[in-house]
Amino acid sequence: MFRSLSLLLIVVVLALEPSCQQKSQDYVLAGNSLQKQGKRDEAELSYRKALQQDAKNSEAYYRLGLLLLEKDKGDLGFVSIARANELAPQNLEIENRLSDVALFLFLGKSSRPKMYRDKLDQIVRTANAREPNSFQAARIQGFLLMSDGKFEDSVVMFRQALQKKKADPEISLAILKPLIELG
Repeated sequence: MFRSLSLLLIVVVLALEPSCQQKSQDYVLAGNSLQKQGKRDEAELSYRKALQQDAKNSEAYYRLGLLLLEKDKGDLGFVSIARANELAPQNLEIENRLSDVALFLFLGKSSRPKMYRDKLDQIVRTANAREPNSFQAARIQGFLLMSDGKFEDSVVMFRQALQKKKADPEISLAILKPLIELG
């Protein structure tokens, strides 16, 4: 009796799991639609409902993070996008956005919060493991070295990034600061 009840419970849970994932994805789609309509509060609620249905929905975390950034809630947006990156480490779009957000928040605060620095260092390691001397890693390292006052080293990293992605406007502009500092 106990065995058949346990088996029935397992079957019910397995049957409901795909519907929870589908319902979660439906909430994400609804959130995307609401966000396009400019209904940011409703979209946020929809993304949060998606996460209630499936706490491992990386897209829901990502979309919520982007929305929080739009609402000028940078730290919360960072946390949400970082969680999306943990759940979907192979998703380069999420990783790239996470690096942009972490770099912006790190450089934008005079205290240079360790949380952002640690995440940027982790992204550099991941990017270099995937592709040695990658654009992403060189770009981040260039900015970090520049913020540390290591201008010669930052120029080297920015030039390495430009070798991978010629005429990148962000790097082409960023390299000017350390070059000016060096005289």
